[in-house]
Amino acid sequence: MFGSKKESQVPSNPARVETVIGKDCELRGTITASGSVRIDGILQGEIINDGDLVVGEGAKVTAEVQARNVLLAGELRGNVKTQGKLELLPTAHLMGNIEVNHLVVADGAVFRGESKMVARDEQGEPEA
Repeated sequence: MFGSKKESQVPSNPARVETVIGKDCELRGTITASGSVRIDGILQGEIINDGDLVVGEGAKVTAEVQARNVLLAGELRGNVKTQGKLELLPTAHLMGNIEVNHLVVADGAVFRGESKMVARDEQGEPEA
């Protein structure tokens, strides 16, 4: 508000996020969700989400990820499969293969892996 804080580059809308893994939280295991999930801490395991996933700046995720859309500002090591869009913000580091419908990579983002662009229909199924 007064310019003393650095504002996060990751949009945050608390009314839309249903699950939050805070920055002081470390979790090992599988997250299965149908709503929006935001991770600001450390996660090792797997994420299976019918909704959107936000990995905040400073977060460290080592996981296989399936989600509708993924917005990445932190570090993610693992393969990502989305039905919609994968967006890598300037602070993002992604090490793994991706299978996406849409890919947006901001200047400064790091991506190491293979990418596969897959057109999907309205139900999220790959088009022939």
